[in-house]
Amino acid sequence: MTPDANNNQAARPELVERLERAIEVAAQSMRRDFLEMVRPYELTMTQFAVLFTLRERREPAKISELGEATLTPASSMTHTIDRLEHRGYIERSGDAHDRRAILVSLTSAGLQLVDEIERAHSQYFKERSAGFTDDELTLLIDLFERMQ
Repeated sequence: MTPDANNNQAARPELVERLERAIEVAAQSMRRDFLEMVRPYELTMTQFAVLFTLRERREPAKISELGEATLTPASSMTHTIDRLEHRGYIERSGDAHDRRAILVSLTSAGLQLVDEIERAHSQYFKERSAGFTDDELTLLIDLFERMQ
């Protein structure tokens, strides 16, 4: 092993630790900013995640499927669905294939809300990335894609 390779191996745990911390701090900052963004809508992260998931699916979902998609326990999911339904963002219906199952779908008000928040979120990322060159953005995207 060359001396440079030894130095790289010795520094690697320190670099990995810095990477971990940088990702944690960036994620925490973006999560805080996102919560601030949705505050006027009086939504929690889980509530938005349910609405977003329904929009992305483009079809009704079982409550259990929404719980899995949003990493939310069934006990919390029922409360979340109740609140979103009460506010008119989602509606429940029976499943024609399984009489025991309840399907949840987005209402037009829910779809409009998700689209509005998504536009604000997109603008947020445009502003956050304005200080990067195209090459830096491409490198960042490539690196994150490799981590998936």
